[in-house]
Amino acid sequence: MTSSGIGVSCAYRFVEKEAGSRENVGFLPKDLYNEINRDRRLLAKVKDVDANKLDSRCLIDYQHFGDVVSVDSTYNTNKYGLICVPFIGINHHRTNVMFAIAFLSNEKSESYEWLFRTFLEAMYENEPCVIFSYQDHALMNGVDMSFRVASHRLCQWHINKNAVKHFGRLNGNKEFKSLWYRCMNGCESDEQFEICWKGMIEEYNLSKNRWFSNMYALRRRWSSAFTSEKFYGGSHATSRSEVTNKVLKDLCSGTFSVIEFVVAFERMQRSWRRREFEEDSHCRGLSGMLVHRSGILLQVAELCTRNVFKSFEYEALHSIEVKLTHEPPDMNDEVLEFKVSSRTVVTGYRVVRFNQRSQFAKCSCHMWEAEGVLCRHLFRVFFHMNLDKIPDHLILNRWRRDCKQRHATSEETGVMSGTFSNMVFVY
Repeated sequence: MTSSGIGVSCAYRFVEKEAGSRENVGFLPKDLYNEINRDRRLLAKVKDVDANKLDSRCLIDYQHFGDVVSVDSTYNTNKYGLICVPFIGINHHRTNVMFAIAFLSNEKSESYEWLFRTFLEAMYENEPCVIFSYQDHALMNGVDMSFRVASHRLCQWHINKNAVKHFGRLNGNKEFKSLWYRCMNGCESDEQFEICWKGMIEEYNLSKNRWFSNMYALRRRWSSAFTSEKFYGGSHATSRSEVTNKVLKDLCSGTFSVIEFVVAFERMQRSWRRREFEEDSHCRGLSGMLVHRSGILLQVAELCTRNVFKSFEYEALHSIEVKLTHEPPDMNDEVLEFKVSSRTVVTGYRVVRFNQRSQFAKCSCHMWEAEGVLCRHLFRVFFHMNLDKIPDHLILNRWRRDCKQRHATSEETGVMSGTFSNMVFVY
């Protein structure tokens, strides 16, 4: 019963009820606790090899999907009051994947710095492209001191949740809220952000507001105007850590020991991996008339997972509303430049460039750079050029359904075995 997640006290009460009374059970609750702890200590020794396999799978996941990492330390999950810090990523199905989990006894800058450096050591010093976290001074210092390459972004969900108490009387002002959200996700360049922010501050007399001044100083960490050209997998927040926290909360209670938490963690990992396997199986086969009418979509459907294909399909469908306003005078030029427009384009038009020799394509909206998905503007140009296939490099390996197959035998060959444990404890 306890191995299925039922607490020891609940298990004992069940046995007591079945026996009719405590006297008929034949042992006391403390005897049960002692026996279960003894079994778990023995189990931990026996399952060392399984733990190494679990670590190797975490490392393989990080090798493929460690470009985007979300860290959240807002959940306490055991009776010692330790702070649980999960490291979460996005797999090829756009669902959560766990890279590591840690417990902190405090939230000092030096503890976070040690934690992040230990995490990088366990991951062979491979830094992510971007690391998401919530706005916490000690955590931010730890990230800045530990990561040299990774872009550190603040969780927009946490910012908006915290902003309510700072907006005051402006909470009910729709015009103000519209400007705020435009500063967050609606500006497409530094210049647009500066104009929008200055207009908002002046119109609502916020120049002396300390919170808004602080947010402006941190603008490069939370506004999409400054982060559009760096890959983030389509994630703007640590919401993936929020989802994980809910799962951890369901698995564990505040009275769980560290050992009990480890058992629950491994159970959750196995559940997530079964779900990933099921998603892999569901990716087989094609459906939909649109797929078979478009060589590009057929190509994407054959290579990518279902959830990623849906994003490509969504942009392809919305390419209908995109108008071609300028095309190159000579289609034989090496570099072709197109201008397109639609009702959603703030600047009036987008610029799409396509190098016919290198097959490199780029749009001024930077959706492909940020999410690894072709935007509707690129689709519009490709359809105009009657392309039946897009260059393979425009389909990221991390989104492909077979991205992990080449490592299928790593556990059998011993590759990545004997590595650092992903269960990190800081005291």
